[in-house]
Amino acid sequence: MNLGNSNRYGITGRRHFKSMLVAIFIAALLGGCRERPAVQQTNTQAPAQNATPTLGFTKDSGKLQVGFITVGPVSDFGYNYQHNQGRLALEAKMRDKVHTVLVENIPETAEVERVMQRMVDEGANVIFATSYGYLDSALRVAQRNPKVTFMHCLGAKNAPNLGTYSASLWEPAYVAGVVTAMTAKNPRFGFVTSHPIPPVFWILNAFTLGAQSVNKNVTVDVVYTNSWNNPSAETEAVKSLADKGVGAVYVLVDSPIAGVQAAERAGIYSVAQHADLSSFAPKGWITGSVWGWGKVYEDVVGSVLNHTWTNQPISGGFKEGYVSVAPFGPAVPAAAQQKSHELIRKIASGEISVFQGPIADSEGKERVARGKSMTVPEILSFDWVVKGVRGGPAH
Repeated sequence: MNLGNSNRYGITGRRHFKSMLVAIFIAALLGGCRERPAVQQTNTQAPAQNATPTLGFTKDSGKLQVGFITVGPVSDFGYNYQHNQGRLALEAKMRDKVHTVLVENIPETAEVERVMQRMVDEGANVIFATSYGYLDSALRVAQRNPKVTFMHCLGAKNAPNLGTYSASLWEPAYVAGVVTAMTAKNPRFGFVTSHPIPPVFWILNAFTLGAQSVNKNVTVDVVYTNSWNNPSAETEAVKSLADKGVGAVYVLVDSPIAGVQAAERAGIYSVAQHADLSSFAPKGWITGSVWGWGKVYEDVVGSVLNHTWTNQPISGGFKEGYVSVAPFGPAVPAAAQQKSHELIRKIASGEISVFQGPIADSEGKERVARGKSMTVPEILSFDWVVKGVRGGPAH
């Protein structure tokens, strides 16, 4: 993640994280791998409704009280891990002004609504609901608590005191597609993910278009596991794609480790979301798309502190430091690495638009005309897949 290990091209990651995983399981927030923030550490489980221990807010400290809720463990070295990395970065940057509390492993059910309300009752001023399925619960709790600021990740609805935030993951996904096509000789790729929803289509479509910009014959076969966290299903999906002859697979789930390992065993290349997983695929790893939540959280909390917060959607890419590209594996040629640096610079400057026409959907219907580019709201509402993607809706 782009939290202090970046260069001017936005390429980030951690190469030595096996030892980090031990610290994650011990501290549930990588406390052993970095300087501990001055504020209180994470609460790792949501207490029962009648439990006496508090969540850990310090509302009389004079600091802004900020709560984070994740759908899975922050030890997943994936989606939830990256949100916690963003929280830790926020603390490190604003520890004199902000106190944070994390509650993890909260399902997308009525339970998250109870946890949010408990955060409010214990003094939270800002609550980050980090999972896509938390939106309806966040809207209900926000309506009951108009003085608290709520932020929902990846959503498309807001309220007077609820905003949404995301990052332009289509940017590094496009770069990853280019690099993959320049590395793998086989133009048939695979894509393993959870559900056919807009945030998945941002990344799937961008990856495909990036690859097709190198080789127009690239196709991408998609397998949906219907879960964000099912290592067995992810392993089987990768194996089935390898058996069908794909040369590389992109793994987009909460924790891509199982999928990346399956690709390595199958002898195919792997690309993944969230972090550098090269240690799990020392031969086949290509690169990954990485969120930069630390900068997002700093910007949002800063606006709350200086009373400029609005409920307008927040999104950014390479230019804002919200996304980056993970380190490259040993198979990636120097020309592909250099091309990625060039693309990152051009995308950040606006010289290149990832979703610039002409773009057709999987049924051949033109969706974006030549010379036109999709707007951010249009991208966030994706409900179709581009030509060359096999699996998923065309409309």
